[in-house]
Amino acid sequence: MVERYGASRTTVRAAAARLIHEGLLERTTRGMLIQERPREQILQVYDAWALLEAAAVEQAAQAATEADLQELERLLTGHRRHDGGQGNRLDLHLKFHEALWDASHNPVLVGLLLSLNTRLLQVATSTLAQPGRWQVALDEHGKILTALRAGSGPEAADLARDHILSAREARLEMWRNEHHRP
Repeated sequence: MVERYGASRTTVRAAAARLIHEGLLERTTRGMLIQERPREQILQVYDAWALLEAAAVEQAAQAATEADLQELERLLTGHRRHDGGQGNRLDLHLKFHEALWDASHNPVLVGLLLSLNTRLLQVATSTLAQPGRWQVALDEHGKILTALRAGSGPEAADLARDHILSAREARLEMWRNEHHRP
């Protein structure tokens, strides 16, 4: 990486150490390997994400500025017009969630959610690849935004939690379908 990207050895070592600490890389005798997450751990990440996202969204209902809400509306409008590939959908989806977290104005929650998100990105296929899942996610985002606009923290939190648990269920369905293929 030092030669290929022109990064300093110190920077590469620090980045590798952090990825090892977060469980994303494993040091082996032949170098570094990307750690695969067991399914149970992935489900635990979804459970933690649901709790933390609900907390962030509930705080956002009180802390969000008009600029925060306008950014969320802009993102949602752009997502509804989107007709690109699955990878781009994932990027758009993550931008909406990051804007939700930022609207809480709680950097500790944002940091925790970003860390969980990094763990989920290790999963090869996004649940948004499932037929109809993109539209379901957009509808759920719209309901969360409506509750935020109304200043209803508990309702927004419930909707956010349900949204993440819906993604968790979609993940389980993807795994079930993997086992039933010929």
